[in-house]
Amino acid sequence: MFPDVEIKAIQDDATLMGSPDVVFDTLDDEGCAVSKGALSVLIEQLEARGLAMAEDKFECVGTTADACIGKPDWLKEPTVFTSENGDFVVNARGIYICNNPIGEAEFVQAFLGEKFKGICSAIEKSSSALRPSSSHAEYLAFYYSYQTRFDYWFATNNTRYTYPLALKIDSFLRSTLCNLSGVNLFDAPPEGAPCVNLTSERVVLKCRNGGLGFRPYESRYLLLNSLNNTMPQAIDRVDESGSTRKGLWNSLKSILGQGSFDPLNKATCWEYFHHSGSSFGVDHLELIELVQARYANCLAALGLGFPDKENVLMASTSCFGFGFKKLHKSIQDMLRELDYKGVLLSMQELAGDDQRRLSFMSSHHNTFANAFPLALAPDAF
Repeated sequence: MFPDVEIKAIQDDATLMGSPDVVFDTLDDEGCAVSKGALSVLIEQLEARGLAMAEDKFECVGTTADACIGKPDWLKEPTVFTSENGDFVVNARGIYICNNPIGEAEFVQAFLGEKFKGICSAIEKSSSALRPSSSHAEYLAFYYSYQTRFDYWFATNNTRYTYPLALKIDSFLRSTLCNLSGVNLFDAPPEGAPCVNLTSERVVLKCRNGGLGFRPYESRYLLLNSLNNTMPQAIDRVDESGSTRKGLWNSLKSILGQGSFDPLNKATCWEYFHHSGSSFGVDHLELIELVQARYANCLAALGLGFPDKENVLMASTSCFGFGFKKLHKSIQDMLRELDYKGVLLSMQELAGDDQRRLSFMSSHHNTFANAFPLALAPDAF
């Protein structure tokens, strides 16, 4: 009935996307509807099936300041963003869908900033409550929960909004880790001591490699992973058996390229996306290049060249990660293993009686030493 309007619904939340002259009613000079738009028809159809609309929760946002000038009076178009306490934050147009911001840049940045403030506050309260009774329980909360609570927004928003926040969040998480351990893990050693970043480099290693499993957001690629997982499912594609799999959002073929994820095009599946002008296409390419640069730097620091057998990190940017299951885990496993080898190599620069060397070398092959942070409660003995 309205081919130029898209409707996407998740549970009881529905979103309409389209030109205002199709979404909203067309009115005559007296304000009477000449023809009904998609919004009115949708409401009528739902109400005819016994579903009541909560009009006070309806909101809209246009691509320009005057795009929604023809909206009905009851439909809100927010122009001011406030905090959860109702305090003014910024004048900007925007709405949020599935707890994700859509709108002007100032709105998106403010929304994410306030969201992350709230998460940090909740972590502080939880950490403070756990610390007096069990620092081990606090560490487990840090490992399994605190450092993952921001993942959703890093996986669904442009890097120009999330990267500045990543630095702040990583600083906050470092402070939290120091508070629960009772020592500044990232403090520099005395002047003149070699390997000044050794302890901080060790903290981010996996527990099985003698680290504390801290995963800084600055070194993670969650948006790359989510785009790799979702974009191939967005448009119709032919699978290996020749059957067509229907896409979930076929209008995105204008930025993904029709047939890009068919077997015949798998070697160039991302090229159309990268050159489409989409901000997510730009981010996708830049994140691939960032990952590959980090991989090359890690190898160079170890005095190694690229392996003869190609791996996921060596694939062309045109097909990077396509069809690869658990892409982000595979990337992180490879890079963090190289980080571990880098720390191991740096031990050679330390004197034999350096306490940092003794601590690491006596534990990094010890199964118990590298398992107890996650598996045991020391105060139970």
